[in-house]
Amino acid sequence: MKNLIYTVPFIFILIIFLNSCNKNDTASPTGGTGTTPVTQTYSSTPNKTIAPNDWTNDSINANISFGINAQNVSNVKLNLASLEGITVSNLRFALVHRGVEVFVIDTPIVAPGPGNMTNTVLSDSGHTNISNGTYPFTGTFKPQVPLSNFINSDPSGYWTLKIYNSGSFRTGVIKSWSITITYSSTPQILTLTSGYLPMIGDVQKYYYCDTNVNPGPGGANTTWNFSNIIIEPVEQGDEWVEPTVSPMFWHFPQSNIANIRLNSPQPHYAFFRIDLNQPPYFQAYGDADSINGLQLYQWLPSVQMTKGPLTYNTMYVDSGRTHQVRQSSNITSWGKFIDTVVGDGYGTIILPGNVSYSNVLRQKIVISEIDTINGSSISYGSMIIYSWYIQGYKFPVFRIQTQLTWTAASGAQGRKVVYYTTQNVPISK
Repeated sequence: MKNLIYTVPFIFILIIFLNSCNKNDTASPTGGTGTTPVTQTYSSTPNKTIAPNDWTNDSINANISFGINAQNVSNVKLNLASLEGITVSNLRFALVHRGVEVFVIDTPIVAPGPGNMTNTVLSDSGHTNISNGTYPFTGTFKPQVPLSNFINSDPSGYWTLKIYNSGSFRTGVIKSWSITITYSSTPQILTLTSGYLPMIGDVQKYYYCDTNVNPGPGGANTTWNFSNIIIEPVEQGDEWVEPTVSPMFWHFPQSNIANIRLNSPQPHYAFFRIDLNQPPYFQAYGDADSINGLQLYQWLPSVQMTKGPLTYNTMYVDSGRTHQVRQSSNITSWGKFIDTVVGDGYGTIILPGNVSYSNVLRQKIVISEIDTINGSSISYGSMIIYSWYIQGYKFPVFRIQTQLTWTAASGAQGRKVVYYTTQNVPISK
């Protein structure tokens, strides 16, 4: 039972950083209650010279403020806010997002030049086609190719403006532009599937944090603010490896993947099996090392950590037996456990440096265990683990783990671990 304090960070590391990289983009949201449409404007001030016989590109990252369902864009407007000294008859304009390219100005506009574009809004609701505009093209115009090509797409991610100059000389400067997107605010709740399982070679980096922090409430549309936590200076790491690299593999021959803590003074391994043919996808068998004699902790038959997709209000309950052997302290014990896994909340998490993620799923694990030490003394244990997962990345961005144990010999003991992930692994890896 005591060894569980050390091994659970391995065994439960996986039950199941896309930080915004906007440069000078800004967002101005409206709406956002229930299924009310949300309108957000994102702007960029590239101040780029439009090169001759080439494309000039600039991108905006639409860091969506609200949890949303994919494929729900209902309207897009493009504002060519400030272009100076351009020869519009030489130019083509395209807006690109998620593989869709819309040439809002495809056929060159016949207009004397050079001149300016000032707050030139391209919208399918415009009454005048942009082809009939003249400098400074101020107002709302209908694009040559409709922006409705973006309807029902996912609004998040990069939107790129491409300008092609067919002339042999530079033509003016694009100083600023923006996009205005309207979409539904229906929350998209993360579902953890087999795609979130580790692969051999995956490495997770993290820092341990001050433990004077509470997990906060669960529930829908919750905000968890951990921006002020204190982080320890030494980075930690775990790597997923072939189980056969461990001399203790023979205890768990059914395993096909193992986990090792990179900077641990002892080569301590945890052993698992991944089988995607049918749930449970991921099973924990136990862990072992051989530095100070045999130190073995087994879950019998196993902890079935991923029986199927886990999302908000999904729950799985598992139980089994445990077997512990520690030669260094002459401990042999048998026991039983029950663990409950539930998606107990979703919302937004704020981490140090004001790194913020929306569409976060919080997973809560409760483990209760009873052991018999050497067939006589009885110990009891309880552990609660809170893990916050973000869309598209395998490992939790934040975790709080507490454990209490009681034995007749030593009474009650407790331990708390908090860590913040700094290097994650995308599920597409």
